[in-house]
Amino acid sequence: MRGQYSLTELNESIEESDLDENASEEDNDEKFFQHLTSKGENILLVVVCIIQVVVLGFFWLLTRNNSYELTVITVGVAYGTDIKRVREVLVEGMQKMRTKDQYGREIVDSKYGINVVVGNMSDSSVDVNVKQYVLVAERIGYVDRAKEVIYDTLTAAGITIPFPQCDVHLIHEE
Repeated sequence: MRGQYSLTELNESIEESDLDENASEEDNDEKFFQHLTSKGENILLVVVCIIQVVVLGFFWLLTRNNSYELTVITVGVAYGTDIKRVREVLVEGMQKMRTKDQYGREIVDSKYGINVVVGNMSDSSVDVNVKQYVLVAERIGYVDRAKEVIYDTLTAAGITIPFPQCDVHLIHEE
C-alpha cells in the first residue's frame, strides 16, 4: 500500500548507495526527500511524524517538572517595610494554599515549597515575588485564591500595600 510506511520502513527503503557518508546531514536529508517524492511516497506521512515529535517535545517541556509550573505572584509593599518580616508573614500565610487536588496530588510542589524574594524596586513600592511550583491544571484558580490570601495576610499583619503615586514638582522661573 502506497503511503502506509513508518519512518523506519522509509529509511530502510533507501539503499546504502543513495546516501553518502561524507556528505553533510543536509545533503543526505535532501536525498532522502528526493527519494520519497521520486517513488511517489506520501510526503504527508513524514510531515505528520515530524509534527508529532515536535508536539510531544513541547508537552514534555511543559510537564518536565511532573506537571508543575513555576508561578510568580508579585505584590508591592511600602518602602521602609521590613522585608524579612514580609517574607515570614507571607510564607506562613501561604501555607493554607498547600492543599491537594481531587486526585490527591499536592497543588504546590513540596520539593520547592513557597519562596518570597524581592523582585523589583518600583516607583511606589518594593515589589515582592511569591514563587511556587503549582500544578498546571490548578494554576488559574490557584493564582486567584493566592492573591486574596496574600492581600488578607499582609492586611492582617499591618503591612501596607501602597497605591501607585507620582509627585509632580513645578518649578517657577522668574
